[in-house]
Amino acid sequence: MLSRDGVLSATSCATGPVYEGAHIRCGVRASPGAIEKVWVEQGGKIRYAAIPAAEGADKRPIGLCGSGVISGVAAGVGAGLIGSDGALAPREKHPALRERGNGRVEELVLVGSAYSRTGRDIVLTQQDVRAVQLGKSALRAGIEILLAQSGVARLDRIYLAGTFGNHLEPEDILDIGLVPPVPVETIRSIGNAAGDGARMALFNRHHRKRAMTLARKLEVLELSGREDFQDLFVLHTELAPMAADTHA
Repeated sequence: MLSRDGVLSATSCATGPVYEGAHIRCGVRASPGAIEKVWVEQGGKIRYAAIPAAEGADKRPIGLCGSGVISGVAAGVGAGLIGSDGALAPREKHPALRERGNGRVEELVLVGSAYSRTGRDIVLTQQDVRAVQLGKSALRAGIEILLAQSGVARLDRIYLAGTFGNHLEPEDILDIGLVPPVPVETIRSIGNAAGDGARMALFNRHHRKRAMTLARKLEVLELSGREDFQDLFVLHTELAPMAADTHA
């Protein structure tokens, strides 16, 4: 959704299940033990942070939630382990890069089996990276069309909603070009905005009427059948920041 001078417009685009950790080799939902942040230290060591487990529970990671997948790709790109075209680097680049018997590097090992709760390696595969690229390019194409339709050249602020948005690192989504380039401090997570709005409407008649009024005023942009969507989709498959005026 976009707000400009009190005018609200919105669109929707299919990004696939990657942001929920689905259809990812080691994907899990955002629950205790799910890796939500990945980074590569200067010496090349891959580190991670997982959603905290309960006191006394096994704190070893179980897999990657949606934000962990995005963070892993961003960390890999930043460290040169993943190219901007999405291809994993050659095996000699890092010991965590692994071939699968066909001479091609197909996995980046983030956590060894000895350190995971499942007893299996937690990896980011070449197919996982491609899924991120597809979801990223679809979302960015939708954003660009919405900006162009509304005549907006620069965003003042970006709000990230939902569980996925709440765990995302603004630096990660900027690094792979998931959103147009903005100062990192202008990106804010606002948690479960849909749930909060539903509770406000349920318990307060004024908020319920206001929500109904806003819904009637909302301009919805349909993306299906638009040729410019396909062009922008292809343009934004690259895992790198791109200028916000690509729709011009």
